[in-house]
Amino acid sequence: MIKKIIFSLSFCLITSMTVNAQQLGLYFLDGVIQANHLNPAFAPKQKVAYSLPGFGAGFSNSMGAYNDFVSINAEGVGVLNGDVIMQQLSDNNFIRGGFNLHTYNSVIGKKNWRIILSNTIKFDTYVNIPRDLASLAIEGNAAAVGETFNIGPDLDMSAYSETGFGFMWKFGEVNVGGKIKLLSGLANVTTDRTQASVTTDEEYYQLTAMTDYRINAAGLVDIKNPDDLSQFDMEWQLDEFSVSDMFNNLSVGLDLGVSAKLIDKKLTLSASIIDIGKIKWKNPYNFHSKGEYTFEGVDARNLVEDDELSFEGTLDTLDRIFNFTESNNAYTTALPMKTYLSANYKLHKFFSAGGMIYYENYRGQNFGGYALNASAHFSQIFNVGMTWSSVYKTNSLGAHFALKLGPVQLVAITDNLMAAMKPYDNQNFNAQFGLNLAFK
Repeated sequence: MIKKIIFSLSFCLITSMTVNAQQLGLYFLDGVIQANHLNPAFAPKQKVAYSLPGFGAGFSNSMGAYNDFVSINAEGVGVLNGDVIMQQLSDNNFIRGGFNLHTYNSVIGKKNWRIILSNTIKFDTYVNIPRDLASLAIEGNAAAVGETFNIGPDLDMSAYSETGFGFMWKFGEVNVGGKIKLLSGLANVTTDRTQASVTTDEEYYQLTAMTDYRINAAGLVDIKNPDDLSQFDMEWQLDEFSVSDMFNNLSVGLDLGVSAKLIDKKLTLSASIIDIGKIKWKNPYNFHSKGEYTFEGVDARNLVEDDELSFEGTLDTLDRIFNFTESNNAYTTALPMKTYLSANYKLHKFFSAGGMIYYENYRGQNFGGYALNASAHFSQIFNVGMTWSSVYKTNSLGAHFALKLGPVQLVAITDNLMAAMKPYDNQNFNAQFGLNLAFK
């Protein structure tokens, strides 16, 4: 049963993930309206600009590509390569995915200032799978006699609306920007306590479990049968969304940024901190398991058949390990706050090169990366460039493209070109597309 849960979770996330993976290449396009999402000091040179509805999506994981883990057998069926997975796992293994629907984004202003109004619907997913849990699922517990296995995954899955009001002011060659964001939580499932361990007695093969594990859920999501692994179900109900849901779980977020031109406007230095804030979830469901249990009548050797888990005969006992109690206490989740620092130098009238570093601390994990960029600019009509980035210990070659014909501007960005062509051979990918209207 644990194998079924882990396989289903991993397969769904790896094959259909949509994280908010970090689009580092977008930071080198401060002349397009979409770059304002990463730094509120970035604003189009045009005094009036509007972005038509567009989207950005991405995924990343710390383990490897889909094709590293799955092979096709003689019957043409995908099979997990358990040995390969175990070789590549660390103590904690994350999977992140996200999808951003940019419904509205506009800029209006005069020579030295801009006002920005925007709305984005965001879907973020974070899953941290302990190595011990994957080991039990793949190898069984035959090798776990006398050992303590930590089996509590960490989850944070959210859907929320972000409505922003921003202001950018230009002081000479320095741009300073800020954006206040109204956050409206639509749906969330998260764990704020993740202790869950199982120990098998070396002499008597008794099973001892210790838990302090809590799952919280709120908004347009329904968790059913948390105490029954065979019937457990988590159902997203986003199709039941109504306008009134936009006024639930309201909170405030903040973005801050600065950009300065130096050395005869050839060098541009920029910095920003975005997604500062938390969402308070009201009318939730909390499922909490806390205690220590020893199952005298369970012989752990009976849980293993041919070195694989066989829980059919002891499923009721394992269900009692968690023994959830239900409550309805409000809780908060933090946004994944991000920091960007960049430098860009204009080598020639038509060419520039630069670099940037990115850092994020989220749910006790440090995420970061850096990128190098080279771009060609042909007036304000055409901008094309390449980006080499290193994110989550993987290296990728990306590209960006911006074409402006009259007031119409087309923008396309990805940090990993190879993943666009071969998504199952890569462990991170992101892309963003946009269509803008910009007027002098």
